[in-house]
Amino acid sequence: MEMNEMIFEICRMVAIIIGAILAYYIVPALRTFVEKHVDDNLNGFINACVWAAQQTIEDNADKKQFVLDRVTEWLHQKEIAISPEQLDILIESAVLAMKREIR
Repeated sequence: MEMNEMIFEICRMVAIIIGAILAYYIVPALRTFVEKHVDDNLNGFINACVWAAQQTIEDNADKKQFVLDRVTEWLHQKEIAISPEQLDILIESAVLAMKREIR
């Protein structure tokens, strides 16, 4: 094995090790950032829908259905999967926050 080949192999191994180390730390940090961004957007959209329903609709059942329809459509467009139970909890949380803010 020539010296140039050995240096090339050493550089290749170092690059692989550095890539593995970066992937180990960057991928989880990136995943956390993306999940937080999606959560913030989802909560913001739910809050906006709850406020819109409060301002425009009289019947409480219609309000909830309005919010549920809009949020479900938005989730489908963004290809975000969330259980109906989780969605219900998020909507109720937004309603509670809105009621506390109104007081």
